[in-house]
Amino acid sequence: MKTKALLILIIAASVFAGCKKEKDSGTVTINLKYSVDGVLLEFDTMKYNNQAGNHYSVTRLEYYLSNITFYKSDGSFFKTDLIQYVNARTSSTNQMVFNDIPNGNYTGITFNIGIDSAHNYTYSLPTTTENNNMLWPEPMGGGYHFMKLEGYFEDAGSTPGFATHIGTNHCLVNINHPENFSVKGNDNNLTLTMNINEWYKNPETYDFNTDGGYSMGNMMAMMKIVRNGSDVFNQ
Repeated sequence: MKTKALLILIIAASVFAGCKKEKDSGTVTINLKYSVDGVLLEFDTMKYNNQAGNHYSVTRLEYYLSNITFYKSDGSFFKTDLIQYVNARTSSTNQMVFNDIPNGNYTGITFNIGIDSAHNYTYSLPTTTENNNMLWPEPMGGGYHFMKLEGYFEDAGSTPGFATHIGTNHCLVNINHPENFSVKGNDNNLTLTMNINEWYKNPETYDFNTDGGYSMGNMMAMMKIVRNGSDVFNQ
């Protein structure tokens, strides 16, 4: 009986030790924020100036994030398959939770604004109202809008609208965001802040008056926006 009791104690201790063992993965939550050169973005307010001197407001900002990849300090990486629709005015779309991120020290993440060519075709995404409203016209190549950034700007006493839209496979924006953090079976929160003015500067100044308020279908204008977009999340 003593031997049996001892065996039970050993088994119980082993189970307890197993429960106490550190998890081999953790959770990373990415929160998305918006600013204009360091000032918190407010919608529907004519209070911003871009590098070209356009005085403007923002009424709409919708886009997709995809190919989100976490990079470890040892050179390995963990890639996710999430395609996230984001509406800057809808808080629930501005948070992404990734479970089971392997433990380790990380040096940053990469991702795309837009959808890669393997998935960027009409109705590849679930037919929700949000996704359907982001469809890119079939005669112009199909697939989805990668971003819709809209508002109004002042021009000689009037306030015409602008619509900075990008789409088609040529206009995928690649983001490389360095940030050191560690995953050790814990919860991590990262904040990415998009600077709206970065879409209109660095390396090229975009002027609504000369480059056009409406970029859709204008490949020269869209590519200018794409080149400027690589650092919109790096502040």
